[in-house]
Amino acid sequence: MAFARGVREHGPVGVYGIDFRAAPGHWLYNHPPLIGYYLQAINVLSQHGIPLRVTLRTVSSAADVISALLIYEVLRRRVSVVKACLCGVAVACSPLLLLTSGYHGNTDPLCVMLVLLGSFLIIDEPRPFWGGLALGLAVGIKLVAVVALPVLAVYLLVHRRQYLRGAALGFAVTVGVSWGPAVITHWAALQHHVFGYTGIGNRGWGIVRFADEAGWHPASNFLAGPGAHLMPLLAASLPALLAWRARDKAMEAVALSLVGTLVLLPAFALQYLSWAAAAAFLLAPLSATVYNLLGGLIMFEVYNHWNHGVWTQIAKARPPMQRTLWLLALLWATLVTVLFTGARRALPTPGATSSTPTPTTPPRARPTEPEPPRAHVHL
Repeated sequence: MAFARGVREHGPVGVYGIDFRAAPGHWLYNHPPLIGYYLQAINVLSQHGIPLRVTLRTVSSAADVISALLIYEVLRRRVSVVKACLCGVAVACSPLLLLTSGYHGNTDPLCVMLVLLGSFLIIDEPRPFWGGLALGLAVGIKLVAVVALPVLAVYLLVHRRQYLRGAALGFAVTVGVSWGPAVITHWAALQHHVFGYTGIGNRGWGIVRFADEAGWHPASNFLAGPGAHLMPLLAASLPALLAWRARDKAMEAVALSLVGTLVLLPAFALQYLSWAAAAAFLLAPLSATVYNLLGGLIMFEVYNHWNHGVWTQIAKARPPMQRTLWLLALLWATLVTVLFTGARRALPTPGATSSTPTPTTPPRARPTEPEPPRAHVHL
């Protein structure tokens, strides 16, 4: 809400010039440039009686519906229609997504939907220009979308080079239009607030938390500090190798990049859990279902804790309870199961035959003896 006021007063690009740290309880404006224009549209709707808290939650909820349809459509081409339908319904009914979009309200579900849409349009359709455009929009909403770009770049370079130009053009046009004004006028703030952002210092998740619990503080301090960008880089690079080796596993590789980033990320915020909610169904549907149910339970407990048991439109964040931290550790372990199960299924098995038959040299024909000349009978 503070960011929306900043956009209303200084514009969608000028908002980078505001130091929100001067106001108690506020933080840096760490969103990519497209969010400024999104907040500008929300401000217009607010003038017509639709408040920000409604618009933000409605758009993110609609994005979840589209993600559910995309998961169905992607899986329908790879597994049975029944299994694809069950996975799509599971995404649509996910308590994790219902609470993230319908209550918390953030732009993470919108970013994930655009990553899935752009990947689908490039890999399965293919409509490379529109796929590149969707990915450009995703990067303009949340910078985490860049983890899927190496997978798609390798896929296009190695397997579908004829579509590379269209996808690159759609991406470049979108990024140029949305990022250009901010890069030209507020590059220093953009570099510090967006590219240099490493989270809010919450160390209750994943590898950093386990390192702290084990007393490996130099390792956890490195991961949460100077090495904060190494883990997402790793999560983006390894699935790209899969896309290079297995052309028909490119969508799974995109899902691995989203899930792997959340597994390895040293920073944490509750809305980050939505990054893997839909993508996990492309890798391990059973473990993905457990992840969404357990994640929904954790979110309900956290929001109930923040609201002191009486839910309101706006909740004030509080430090998590110890029980919540242990549940988050179990949720992280579930996500690791999704990651390894999906990677094992996607990786080509050594010695297995390829899905595409290899052309073989036809056997040499045996020489045939010439037929004896036929007698001509004159009638």
